[in-house]
Amino acid sequence: MQFRILGKTGLEVSLVSLGSGGPSQLGQNTGLTENDQDSLVRRALDLGVNFIDTSEGYGDSETILGRALVGIPRDSYSLATKCFYKMPDGRIRDPKELALSIDRSLQKLRTDCIDVMQFHVLNSQDYLEVIDRLYPVMDAARQKGKIRFIGFSEQFKVEPDHRVVTMALENHPQLWDTVMLK
Repeated sequence: MQFRILGKTGLEVSLVSLGSGGPSQLGQNTGLTENDQDSLVRRALDLGVNFIDTSEGYGDSETILGRALVGIPRDSYSLATKCFYKMPDGRIRDPKELALSIDRSLQKLRTDCIDVMQFHVLNSQDYLEVIDRLYPVMDAARQKGKIRFIGFSEQFKVEPDHRVVTMALENHPQLWDTVMLK
């Protein structure tokens, strides 16, 4: 297995990672049993995968991973998850709700610390409001030891020119430990 340093985190992660989104969502949409899901996660780890990516928006993926990772030494893998910054009605999430979302992810994942917490599908139109209203919540969670690093994934379907990535790296490079490109 090949490894690389992830962004500015210093984490050495496998070049191949285990994602829990996409059409299957760890077998949620393809009929895998809990045993099959657990075996899939454990097999990936046995093969040397040490980076696992999920999101609160991937159905029950956080819960599945929390269950599948029971008994696996926490220092043998890095865990990234994503949270929505925007509500389905289009408004930016309330800071208190974001804090609760981080706690829900910790509970579902059965861990006391998420390695990388990311704002999911951020776009340039919302970027400054997210920095002003929600980034401080993420930073507070980091200071409390609930998360280690902060990042975001871009909304490529809306901005295929990577506009938010350019905006973030030109204006606030010190804030971001990772950026997930699509």
